[in-house]
Amino acid sequence: NTQKHDFIDQDLFNHGEVYGTGGTTGKPKFCFYTDSEFKLVGKLLGKSYLKLGLKENSKVGNLFMAGNLWSSFNAVQEALKFCNVIQFPFGGSIDPDIFCKTVHSFGIECLFGLPGLLVKLSEKSKGIKIKQIFYAGEILSESMQKQLKQNWEVEEFFSAGYASVDVGPIGFQDKTCNGTEHILFSDLIHLEVINEEAVVTSKVRQAMPVIRY
Repeated sequence: NTQKHDFIDQDLFNHGEVYGTGGTTGKPKFCFYTDSEFKLVGKLLGKSYLKLGLKENSKVGNLFMAGNLWSSFNAVQEALKFCNVIQFPFGGSIDPDIFCKTVHSFGIECLFGLPGLLVKLSEKSKGIKIKQIFYAGEILSESMQKQLKQNWEVEEFFSAGYASVDVGPIGFQDKTCNGTEHILFSDLIHLEVINEEAVVTSKVRQAMPVIRY
């Protein structure tokens, strides 16, 4: 028998993907996205990357962590499909030697990943040249940017999106944004301020609605 899940429309719970939240808002939870919801997430993220200067046919490395019910790797893969680029799905645990050889062989100029992991990898692969970095999951500090410029000669840093597993993408950057500033994904998210706290409601999550997160 199919197990019943609270807050999930059983008519929609037939095809999609299940991710884990990691427990930052309490006990770890499972989040279900239908295939159409996840494709929409990728499309909107991809549009923001193209507006930031990611070029079609670029060679792009995805260094977000894969597996373990994490969503960031898959979300970036989906977004990059929309961007019509050549993807290199390294994952966050790639061997530095293999990474260096691949970057040199194919001329990869753009990377996506967690700031901390990117900095650690750059220390073990100094001398390669990366033009663009898209990051998420934590703040990319000025000291981190300095290290990446020194090790990889990075020219541009952009947010890959402000998001949570529960809600999906919440905000994106364009070239007018400074530092941690983001623009609300108004097609995806309804934003309210309640008791001086920002709360968001997803407009697209149907199988597993997210209300006032």
